[in-house]
Amino acid sequence: MDQQIKDKRAVIMGAALKLFTERGFHGRSTAQISKDADVATGTLFIQEPFLITFRRRKT
Repeated sequence: MDQQIKDKRAVIMGAALKLFTERGFHGRSTAQISKDADVATGTLFIQEPFLITFRRRKT
């Protein structure tokens, strides 16, 4: 996997975990996560493992 993709995924995961820790999981939007990660909202959906990880944790 390309290093730039790995780096971006790490930034997204970090932003999401910070939001979830501070404000809880439910009600967090992809817009909030992408804003904190400084990426476009669509980038979250390109990073499919990101979404799968949090879907599994939610259930």
